[in-house]
Amino acid sequence: WTSKFDLTLTGIDLGERLLFTLEYCNRLFKPETIDRFVSYFRRLLDSLSEDSNARLFEMEVIPKEEQYRLLYEFNDTSSEYPEEKTLHRLFVEQAGRRPDQIAVVGPSIGSSHEFPQQVTYHELNEKSGELASLLLKKGVQPEMIIGIMLERSIEILIGVLGILKAGGAYLPIDVNYPRDRLDYMLEDSGASVLVTTRTLVEGGNDIRRYEGETVFLESLPP
Repeated sequence: WTSKFDLTLTGIDLGERLLFTLEYCNRLFKPETIDRFVSYFRRLLDSLSEDSNARLFEMEVIPKEEQYRLLYEFNDTSSEYPEEKTLHRLFVEQAGRRPDQIAVVGPSIGSSHEFPQQVTYHELNEKSGELASLLLKKGVQPEMIIGIMLERSIEILIGVLGILKAGGAYLPIDVNYPRDRLDYMLEDSGASVLVTTRTLVEGGNDIRRYEGETVFLESLPP
């Protein structure tokens, strides 16, 4: 017996009764999951039998006790953290404890390697620190907005951490934004510095109208 679809509900009108058959793929669904679906469906039918004019969005499919479990018990993921410490300070502390451990794995801008690159906590801390120093030399002040326009890569983490270490606030800008959108975001935010790469700018992301400082990540020491 093979199920043609992941989940199929068939209803047959028997006059005074309705016969429903639920067929499912047991590689995707457990029997207890199907039992729960059936209970939801029966709950809907009971609601309709009580009020045939009721609208679906007004009906409660999930019982109150299960709603509470989903909203409050399963979602109880709060945890304590040192509120007096910033994100980048916590990262620096982690880098000090595990300098040689891999911090991130992913693509790297300009890399010719076929496989994702691995960067240790020490390397990520060093690179972001170098960017922070460069931003400070550019005159970045606390809470100053810094644009960051990079492809999805390890360099994004370097950029974000470097901006935070310099005391700035980062403004992510999608590399696929049209020129008008890009210009508007930079102008409206008052971003004084833009962190990007020469490859992006020379490849068509025209920022010639941008009057602030531009920091290219390629200028960081290798």
